[in-house]
Amino acid sequence: MVSQVPNAGPGAPGTRRNHHFKQSFVSGHDFSRADKQQAIDWALAPEGIVVKFSKFASYQSVANMFLMSIVTFVLFTAHSFAQSTPFNQYLESIKASRAEPALLRVAQECGVDLNTVAPHYADLPDNTWILVKDLAKSVHGIESDFFATAAVWHQSDRILVELWEMQLDAQIETRSFYCLNQRKIKTIETLNWTLPEVMQNGIKKPGWGHEQHWKVTETGNLERIFQSFIDFGGNTINEPKLDAQARKDLLWKPTVRRWNDLELPSTLLQ
Repeated sequence: MVSQVPNAGPGAPGTRRNHHFKQSFVSGHDFSRADKQQAIDWALAPEGIVVKFSKFASYQSVANMFLMSIVTFVLFTAHSFAQSTPFNQYLESIKASRAEPALLRVAQECGVDLNTVAPHYADLPDNTWILVKDLAKSVHGIESDFFATAAVWHQSDRILVELWEMQLDAQIETRSFYCLNQRKIKTIETLNWTLPEVMQNGIKKPGWGHEQHWKVTETGNLERIFQSFIDFGGNTINEPKLDAQARKDLLWKPTVRRWNDLELPSTLLQ
């Protein structure tokens, strides 16, 4: 797969990362199988924290409870942020059969009628794309710090691709749109999100997005026609404080030009 995510910058503590972290912690302590599951349920459902803690306490020593309370605080914080990440909002729009404004705009510009053609979905939990019918459901089983999803609309000679790529360990979510005509890429849009996080000193570090648009010229060159920094409300903001390497990484340039360069399953075009 062609990764379009910069080496430095943004990311997201989503529920998949919580699940991965919680398993690695619980497996390293002497809990019974039932207690492990209670700890997991408790950590991933903070709305029931008081009730579940009272049940869980009867099974654990004071030391173990203290350790689990620390872990749960971390998971609770990450879980809270996960509720509002752009990728989770995207999944919610799929569940509600509601196209997000950016998708509606790009589809219209690309000449794809979302009302008459249905998308085909796939996810990439490791090194192989897997076709899925319910994307929102399938990603909840992924336990990896990196994964990707794809949605493809194919109408006549037009193809619209929406890719999401996650780097959970680096706090990055990236959305990319590709518009193709006769399997040749005509336009590309990327939105690279640095997600908010709480620092060790308790200070909340705000998130931001970096959006870029390109078009392929008649000579086959890729020309950047737009770039902007935005907040989570979609408002234009000043460039965040970045070092030279981070700024350079953000200004990466796509190398893909054709459908095959995306390295997606051809079955997504059916």
